[in-house]
Amino acid sequence: MFRWFAPVFLLGSIALCQVRVSTLNTDFDSRGRIDAQIINTGKVAVSYCVEFGQISHKTGTGAAEDVEPTPIPFYVQKQNGSRWGTLMIGPDVGSSRRAVVLKAGESQQYPFRLSDRGRMRLVLDYWRGENNKVCEQPTDKKTTRSGIFVVN
Repeated sequence: MFRWFAPVFLLGSIALCQVRVSTLNTDFDSRGRIDAQIINTGKVAVSYCVEFGQISHKTGTGAAEDVEPTPIPFYVQKQNGSRWGTLMIGPDVGSSRRAVVLKAGESQQYPFRLSDRGRMRLVLDYWRGENNKVCEQPTDKKTTRSGIFVVN
């Protein structure tokens, strides 16, 4: 008798995910602070690239006190129907990219703000082990996504 074991394989691959990205809430206001957390649930360190020099605007007034630094290691995607598209929240002039290592069992928080509205998720590319060349996009990357959250 033939039995189908694909669901077991899918559940097994999900269980092997070493890094999780999550937001502390699922509902946010536009330009409100979003706290995202990267958690290394594995037994070895991971490396990922962080864009330093990013800024977020608290209210959109353009005043100096309206701006805050928000280094960001992930892409933000917005749902458009059944498709996901990456938001253009690219680096500012003078920004720099740097590898960050997250040891096994550790987590790191990254606050940021979005002016766009809709259903969003975060996407993080990472590499197993300590690797100071991750910003050069070496092979063997892993990708993880957060759950969906809403910006109103």
